[in-house]
Amino acid sequence: QLRPVVDWDGTTFVVAWDDQRNQTYFFDERTDIYGARVTESGVVVDPTGFPICAATTADTTAAILSRADGVSLVASSRFTMTPEFDSYRVGITRIGDFVLTGDLDCDGSINNFDIDPFVLALTSPDAYAAAFPNCDLLAADTNADGVVNNFDIDAFVTLLAGG
Repeated sequence: QLRPVVDWDGTTFVVAWDDQRNQTYFFDERTDIYGARVTESGVVVDPTGFPICAATTADTTAAILSRADGVSLVASSRFTMTPEFDSYRVGITRIGDFVLTGDLDCDGSINNFDIDPFVLALTSPDAYAAAFPNCDLLAADTNADGVVNNFDIDAFVTLLAGG
């Protein structure tokens, strides 16, 4: 475990660190980002930790921003493989109940990868829940009327367009 960082989310301390437990060989320097919650009195809520970002590529150097409502955002350098632009980029993972409206695949951003999950959320909420168990269906309520339905389509398109 390397480079730990910590922040207070209003209930617990949220700790994140570079973790090499999934390395295949001793010379494999790829890391994952793991986290744990610790109470104010020092009790570790997640004694084995939980993966925040565990990918086949390298992830490193976490930073945490927590809010007093139990939500933390963990940013880290993540190697992203895209044609012609393989590079490290900053990625963000949410810990807590905060819902980013329009982010249907829970990757921390609203983009074209959210279109298929959005359609699935509209047409089959149960299938969406099965396909994206760590995501919240309320992210599809893009017009904020409390219901996920066809009236959310225009607002979703506006979010995709950056508005």
